[in-house]
Amino acid sequence: MTIRAETQIDLSRVDDGSPGAPGANGATFTPAVDGAGDISWTNDGGLPNPPTQNIMGPQGDPGTPGTNGVSVTSVEPEYYLSTSDVSPTGGSWSSTVPAFVTGCYYWTREHVTYSDGSDDYSTAVYNEGMTQASQDAYDADATATFTALHFWFSNDGTDDGAHITEVDRTTFTNTPAGGNLIATSQGVAVRDALKELAIMSADGFEVKTYDAGDNVVIIAHLGYGPGTDSGGGTSDAPYYILGITSNNTFGNYSVSEGYDVSASGYVSHAEGYQTVANNNHAHAEGQITFASGEDSHAEGYASQAKKKYSHAEGFSAIANGEAAHAEGYGTISNGDNAHAQNLGTKASSDNQTALGKYNVEDAADTYAVIVGKGTADNARSNALTVDWSGNVDAAGKYKSNGAQIGSVMKLHGGSFSSPLSTSYKTINLATTADINTGNAFSAASNGIKCLYAGTVHLVGKIRFNDSFTANDYVVGQIYNTTAGSSIQTGRIRSAFAVFNGDVWIDAYATVSANDVLLLRAENATGGRGTITVAECSLTACYVSS
Repeated sequence: MTIRAETQIDLSRVDDGSPGAPGANGATFTPAVDGAGDISWTNDGGLPNPPTQNIMGPQGDPGTPGTNGVSVTSVEPEYYLSTSDVSPTGGSWSSTVPAFVTGCYYWTREHVTYSDGSDDYSTAVYNEGMTQASQDAYDADATATFTALHFWFSNDGTDDGAHITEVDRTTFTNTPAGGNLIATSQGVAVRDALKELAIMSADGFEVKTYDAGDNVVIIAHLGYGPGTDSGGGTSDAPYYILGITSNNTFGNYSVSEGYDVSASGYVSHAEGYQTVANNNHAHAEGQITFASGEDSHAEGYASQAKKKYSHAEGFSAIANGEAAHAEGYGTISNGDNAHAQNLGTKASSDNQTALGKYNVEDAADTYAVIVGKGTADNARSNALTVDWSGNVDAAGKYKSNGAQIGSVMKLHGGSFSSPLSTSYKTINLATTADINTGNAFSAASNGIKCLYAGTVHLVGKIRFNDSFTANDYVVGQIYNTTAGSSIQTGRIRSAFAVFNGDVWIDAYATVSANDVLLLRAENATGGRGTITVAECSLTACYVSS
């Protein structure tokens, strides 16, 4: 017997449950197989990996051989000279570079050859750099003419040597022409046909040319060989010649330049025309000059510096003394350290100076300075001399605008002393009648005392600085206080109330010994009692004994 029971469930009343907790993130396992066939695992979840296992099976049977491969056997560049820079046009491809034609363009590609006999070509490209370089070279050489050179050797006794010519040997031998080089045991020469233009050898370097008569002319010679050394002996050293020398004697390191010159001294220098420098460190320049003293210098025309350190310059100037100097026209300096200048002067004592023209020669060491006034070599005379004691002897008059004379000065046979003071002075005047009665600088010591009788040239100046009535006459006077006589009066009219001006007086007077000459001043118009003098001076000079 079967018993059957049924139960009815109402699912409409069942609710969804709450969500469960999220599960753990998954992991990615990555396999790796090594050369031995072992497979291993790694994962990014930090989980345990499966154990490593070997999966390599047994070796299989050999397979059927494959077909042979193809390899590249060569890659060669090819060139195309095109009339277009857009595409290869107007030419053909070549494995060599075609000669460039201006206005054309180079294209390049690669020709690839394979081992099976086949070939291929890369894409052609315009080669701008190659084109531009070729165009630049063409432009630079557009005007150049290239001539083939011929190298040959001759030893048959005719023009022997190694040659470089523009034509072949036969042509040059039959008709020598054009520029060429020849190397011989004497050196290497640059020639025009058979004429030497320059030669370089162990003796130096020489440049030549030829005159209208086809005679050789030396332009320059830079040499090395025997020459005068600093001790006067001979040793090998460089020397330098520009032009023509007068002999074949050279100083070590000397320089000769010009025509018919000679620099035979050690480190000497001769330049110009027919100049000679024949001592150590001497220098001659100009025309027909001679520097024969050590360290001497002659320049100009026909000048001579004959002693050590001497210097002659000008026309026919001669320095005969050591460290002497002669300059000008026909001057001669004979003394050591002496100096002659201007025209025809002679300084014949040591340390003496002669100037002017044609002085009287003094070889006795009397004078330190001589000023000549002669007219010719046989008509010599002196204008002034100064001896070594400081005494001055002058042939003419002494003039000075306001100068003061020293305590004693000898001038052509006479002298005077006690110059007038030029300090500020005040002169008291009463009336115009007092002009002859002492209205001047009072003390005789303020005047000039004449030591000798004779004729004296006097120059006086009085500078006024005072107030006057307009049109007053201001008077200045040289006065012989011993003889009681005025020598000369000068006056000037004051056009304005204030007068600032000078009165000059220039006179000749006959004086007796011990006469005292003074300056006096007054207002001749108004008879003013006081005149202020800002500055005054009186100069005197004997003109005869």
